[in-house]
Amino acid sequence: MRSLAIPLAAVLLVLTAFAAVSWAQGEPDIVITPTSFSYTFAVGGSTSDVMNIANEGDQWLTVWIQIPCDWVYIDPPAIDIEPGGEYDFGLWIEPWHHNVGTHVCVFMVNSNDPDQTVIDVPITVTLLAPVLNEIYPNPPGYYDGAEFIEVYNPHDIPLEISYWSLSGTEYEGTCGGEDEWNFPYGTVIEPGQYIVVAKDGGDGVDGFHDEFGFYPDFEMYDDQAQFTDVDNDSVPNMILWGNDPDYSDEIQMVGGSGYGVYCTDYNQGDVIYLKSYGETFFITDLVEYRDPYECNDDPCAGDDGSDQNSYPGIPYLNHTLGRDAVSTDTDNSAADWGLQSPTPGAQNTANEPPGIWHVTFEPIPASSAMPTIVRMMADDDGGVPDTVRVYYRANAGPWMHVEATPGAYDDTCGHVAEIPPQPTGAVVDYFVRAID
Repeated sequence: MRSLAIPLAAVLLVLTAFAAVSWAQGEPDIVITPTSFSYTFAVGGSTSDVMNIANEGDQWLTVWIQIPCDWVYIDPPAIDIEPGGEYDFGLWIEPWHHNVGTHVCVFMVNSNDPDQTVIDVPITVTLLAPVLNEIYPNPPGYYDGAEFIEVYNPHDIPLEISYWSLSGTEYEGTCGGEDEWNFPYGTVIEPGQYIVVAKDGGDGVDGFHDEFGFYPDFEMYDDQAQFTDVDNDSVPNMILWGNDPDYSDEIQMVGGSGYGVYCTDYNQGDVIYLKSYGETFFITDLVEYRDPYECNDDPCAGDDGSDQNSYPGIPYLNHTLGRDAVSTDTDNSAADWGLQSPTPGAQNTANEPPGIWHVTFEPIPASSAMPTIVRMMADDDGGVPDTVRVYYRANAGPWMHVEATPGAYDDTCGHVAEIPPQPTGAVVDYFVRAID
């Protein structure tokens, strides 16, 4: 009889090689925890997390991860996990190039587990932003120091707005914003909170405190202003980037003494911007308004993604532009904003404008030898408006105005005004404005 002698080591070698390629079919050995991720935070923010992958089988598991989006990072991207072992993968979510909205990234976890080679893991990020809620462009003071911009958080989570900025079109009529005023590091706006940023916190003359009796949350102190600015110790300062020492860089809104966008020959429109901070600076909100008699188009068409939706009016003295009581935001200034009485740091209160009707003039035709009498009815919630004016201009010249006084039509709402005689042949435009 012949026998075959095989060394034991060789037998073991063969058996070992065979075991390395064998795999029992059945339930997947890879277990991922959690199987999806969801986050909500402010635009420009980021977060980190951990994804655990466990190997519940009795063989080594090779795992590698494919990420199809540029705002999710995983470390390490691949690893071998021993039988019965697990590994925590670092996860970084940085949607810095995305604005307000919901954004989804689905990445693939691949493995050599024959029972489940690819597992999809979705990451959903909802980016939020506060809104501009109220602006006060036309306070009674000579220097308009009480001007303010109010920001509101309508969401149910705190939003960090460190280095977010406010800006306006300003002296150059710069669409997109000229001087950037940034919130200090660590600024967080709580759910339902209002933050008020004033031109001057309180200067003893016409600042915010001088008009309203309390201090705003921040002020725009310009230490290189052409005219001396007052730094109120009770009010934290916003941070100005790009200070111009030859001019005051405070945001000065149209309606008061501020500059803005020119439609014909002077400031007739303005836009106030709220921008996020991060690798990309997004305009997260804006309010735009214009004089409808001088500006046929939006002051900065397209800045909000559309055109012809600016609020048609310049706020009157002591009036603000504001959203409604629940701060409705449809990205349409004409629909979302209206004239109101100032409510800094508090919920807005709707203030319907006065009504004007039955406007007539005499004599017909008008004569250069005598005034033109304009009569109208003007009502404010059943009473008489605070002020009724007739604005007029001759041959497209500058607008002038005369006060209207009660007394027309033998009615408490009746008003009358006189436009002075104009040259023969002049074309006279006029309109009536009532202010409550």
